[in-house]
Order: sequence, then structure tokens, then C-alpha cells
Amino acid sequence: MIKLNLLPKTLRRRVEPGWWRLAAIGFAGLTLGIVAYLYFSTLSQRNALQREQEQLQIEVNSLQRFIAEQRRLEQQRTELQQVIAIKAQLDQSKVNWSDYLAAVINQIPRSSSAPSGSAFGVNLKSIGTKLLTPSEVQNAVRTGAYDGKSARVEFDLRGEALNERELIRFVDAFESSPRFGINFRDTSLDQQRGVYTFSAVIGLVDNTQAPQPAPSSNNATPQGSTEGGGQGAR
Repeated sequence: MIKLNLLPKTLRRRVEPGWWRLAAIGFAGLTLGIVAYLYFSTLSQRNALQREQEQLQIEVNSLQRFIAEQRRLEQQRTELQQVIAIKAQLDQSKVNWSDYLAAVINQIPRSSSAPSGSAFGVNLKSIGTKLLTPSEVQNAVRTGAYDGKSARVEFDLRGEALNERELIRFVDAFESSPRFGINFRDTSLDQQRGVYTFSAVIGLVDNTQAPQPAPSSNNATPQGSTEGGGQGAR
């Protein structure tokens, strides 16, 4: 059976081919597939990263005890270093004044002409002590004090000599010693008693490297003094 369309061309229904519908459906399906793939891939990576983060958090929590212990040990080490530094400063500022004073007394020459009960011809009335700073030591050497000897300890002596000969022997004993130097200040003759009063500063060179005073806020130098009226070391 044959059908004829007798309508004019302007009124005839135009039938388009259906391939573009198939193409549109295929493109939409492909797009949805790509989106779905990207979504699930991103979701999978996100879940993997979240699991990794949770695992790391568990490890961090397990290490908190060790981290706290390490911090405690670091703090303890810092405190010990501070204690060691303080001890070093204390050792550095420690001065054996008794040994130094004994060395000065033993350097005073004995005298056969001293009165009964005394071996010295010099009677020390007072002894002042001072530990020199490194800058004071250098300045003393530069100015020629103590015959250029590097004295680290000073003794400010005031006393009396039985006669001129004993006073000369006293000065010579410290002047000729490699361990001592002397800066003689003044002397005068007491006409009534017949003795020579004098004052002098003795510098002691510590061959054992005497400790220097620890730095302080006021740059003070340890000092001390003793008063006495005995003969020599008495």
C-alpha cells in the first residue's frame, strides 16, 4: 500500500533524524559519570586522609608522656647548668685569706734583738686586705707598682719597727722576694718611745693563680681588715 502526501510543501511536517537525541543523552551520561567518578574519588581521598589524621592523633597522644618527660629533663638540665654556673662563680670568688695572711707574716724577718717573748722586730698594728680585679692588676703592672710584679692581693699594713735597722730589713724582705712587692708609704720616729711607725702596702703574687672576684652589679672588690697590737703574727 502506498501513501501519498498531497499537502503542499509548505504544510507538510518535517521529520528530523533522531541521532542528535542519542548524542545528547550520551553526553549527559558521560558528564554524570565523570562527576560521579570525581565525587567518589574525592570522597575516598578525604576518608583516607581523615583516617590518617586519626592515626597520627593517636600516635601524638601516645607520645605526650614522652614529650612531657623530655620537657622536664630539659628544664632540669637548664636548672643544673645554672647551679653549675653559680658554683663556678663561688669557686672563682673564694679567697684563702688565712693562707695569704700566713704568707705575709712568715715573710717578716725574725730578729735576735726583739724583746723577750717575740721573734719579730716589727709590730703590726693593723692589716687591711684587698683582692685586686684584673684591670687593677694590669694598671699596677703598667705603672710599675710592686717593681712590676703582677700582684693579685694587697695588704695595707700599719705598724711599728723597733729601730731603723729592723725597718730596713722588713722592707728588703718583701722587696727582694719574687712573690711579694712593697709600696712603702711613710714612716716617722716616735721620740718618746724610740720606735718607728710606718705604713706600707704589700702586694702578693699568687703563683697558684688566685681566684678573681666574681662580677657584681656594683663592681665591688672583696676587702677585709684585722686590727691587732701583738708582735708580728701575734
